[in-house]
Amino acid sequence: MSIVVKKKIFFSIASPPQEIEWLKDIDPFLYIEKSKVKADIFTFWERVPFKKSKMTSFPFYELDQVAAISFVDFDFWWNKQIGKKTRNLVRKAKKKGVEIKVSSLNDDFVRGIERVYNETPIRQGKLFWHYGENFNQIKQEYQALEKYPHDYICAIFEGKIIGFLHLLYTKETALINQILSLQKHWDKAPNNALIAKAVELACSKGVQYLVYDRMIKGPLGDFKRNNGFKQMFVLRYYVPLSFKGKVIVSLKLQRGLQGLLPERLKDFLRRIRKLSTKGVPKWER
Repeated sequence: MSIVVKKKIFFSIASPPQEIEWLKDIDPFLYIEKSKVKADIFTFWERVPFKKSKMTSFPFYELDQVAAISFVDFDFWWNKQIGKKTRNLVRKAKKKGVEIKVSSLNDDFVRGIERVYNETPIRQGKLFWHYGENFNQIKQEYQALEKYPHDYICAIFEGKIIGFLHLLYTKETALINQILSLQKHWDKAPNNALIAKAVELACSKGVQYLVYDRMIKGPLGDFKRNNGFKQMFVLRYYVPLSFKGKVIVSLKLQRGLQGLLPERLKDFLRRIRKLSTKGVPKWER
């Protein structure tokens, strides 16, 4: 079993990879044993929808949140959960000549991802961690997830892929594992069109929710809200694996120094970062 370990200043915290955490019910003790976790704390969260099923078994927990759309059907999303501006952006993509198609993990699709990954080393004002990945690396990463129900959606302009969305499914949830497009084509609103197709596919599969990571502030948060995503709360559990870990979670210090910062200070730091990245293209809204 794969594991992600993050080093904090005074402790280390381990978790399953995000896509696994969303696709499977986690038995933490089995996961810890099989993955040979070496950390002070193991953390995992309750999948959407939140059912409070593990609260009595794991005493250390806190509220976490995700960005999600709760479905009725596609027409309800189109007419009630998004506004005129977003509907016009979806129409704009089509008028500009962007085609949205469902694909397989074929060589053309992987090459399209490779072009998007390697367009720029900076995305959202941060170093883009997929930058520099080659065809074989990308194909292996996606092949590892092929065993789960999924859809690949691509945005095509003049015969070339300019954006893509990878959708993973559970019984009740569709998870956007990745959505990216070439910045030079953002004027064509490909991401809005990709989200619309993801909603259509998710509704056709009968799932109840579409999840897109966490709800955040800034341009990406605005993009999510404009496309119908709302903040939904879930529980995150913490399992101490050492004496230090037990002390940390008992004192509620598991989020490290960042967790101690007041929200106003975090907003101030975000504004400073925004000023430092002035000139970087914004995510289409």
